[in-house]
Amino acid sequence: AGWSGHYCVTVSVAGVKFRRPILVGQIVEVEAKIAHTGRSSMQIFIQVRGGDPKTQNMVETNHCVISFIAMDETGYPIE
Repeated sequence: AGWSGHYCVTVSVAGVKFRRPILVGQIVEVEAKIAHTGRSSMQIFIQVRGGDPKTQNMVETNHCVISFIAMDETGYPIE
């Protein structure tokens, strides 16, 4: 809603790549970046990192691309 000015719904989650497990007790960091915007949709690249909280050594655990579409109050796509 902050980027599009409207509430958005998830259309798809594509290419989820699991590289390493996140272990119990590890710290988790999630970063999201807008990769593409269309007329009524946007794709966001999500990257997740995990690591030991003592060393702060973070490694990528997984990533994916999530597509969202902006909706009006009646549930129809809106620019």
